[in-house]
Amino acid sequence: MNDNDKHLRFILDNLERLNFDKYMNLCYNIIVSFPHNILSYDDVSALQKMKSLDKLITYFEEREEYEKCNEIKKVQTLIKKD
Repeated sequence: MNDNDKHLRFILDNLERLNFDKYMNLCYNIIVSFPHNILSYDDVSALQKMKSLDKLITYFEEREEYEKCNEIKKVQTLIKKD
């Protein structure tokens, strides 16, 4: 992990801790904007990706943001096909 990656990881960790709602929305936006990057990320297994996306779905279901859940499910479909 280079210094830029460490810095970005630090920022994301702090955002997750200090403002979880913004963190989850950022994760959502990145995932639906760049779904093929999620597919090609080899450091995480398909099962781990699916579990992470399930957590996002649960989060947005609790907030009744079902359109976001549907978009995340589309990414899950891509993972299942991969």
